[in-house]
Amino acid sequence: MTEPLFMIQMHLNLVELLRPLEGKTAPRHPLDVGYLVHAGITRLFGDLVPKPFAVVEERGSRLTVLAYSPRTVEELRHGALLKESRLLDWASFASKPLGATGKGLRVKYEVRFCPTKRLTRRSETGLIPSREEDFYCTECDRSPAETPNREVAYLRWLTRELEGAKVLTGRMTRYCQTRATRLTASRKAGVFNMPDCTFQGELEVIDPELFRTKLARGLGRHRSFGFGMLLLKPAH
Repeated sequence: MTEPLFMIQMHLNLVELLRPLEGKTAPRHPLDVGYLVHAGITRLFGDLVPKPFAVVEERGSRLTVLAYSPRTVEELRHGALLKESRLLDWASFASKPLGATGKGLRVKYEVRFCPTKRLTRRSETGLIPSREEDFYCTECDRSPAETPNREVAYLRWLTRELEGAKVLTGRMTRYCQTRATRLTASRKAGVFNMPDCTFQGELEVIDPELFRTKLARGLGRHRSFGFGMLLLKPAH
């Protein structure tokens, strides 16, 4: 039996998201909104935190965030660690079940993702992860005599990553190098650059169960920080 999946809508207060930074030295780089949202909703929900998520609107101090979760808002509200927090507008906290995703269904999609490949290195115990590389650089190294188009390279990454569905069309609508904040192995915040792009297009569901699992998990790395959430709408 397929596990239920819900679309969650959250309106977050940016002032409350920034409150843990009060009294600290101002960062030298622009704030990573995805990291702030990740930290904030993790404080709210702990292990029940909805993910992947996407920040779909920033208006003043109000952020509109969509996410996937196997739980309804009633279940999330009941399990919340900070039930009285002003970080979340509880009155507009809402969920709805994801619609049918049957075989052959065609839908339009939009997804922000981080197209990287995890490289490995040899150690005494075998191959271990080392660093992430921009997938465009990986493709350039693979075919040095024929430099690929960045959009084509990223579409190839998306096609490989999107299990359970066939990408019919794909167009890159946004690309930049993002300065991201992440905790290092020593639990200190580190800042690094990574590719950040958004694609829109149309896809066809091939394996409904596998596709639904992919929706719930998200695409690629950094899924807990605002990347990898597939937003769907009817094709017609």
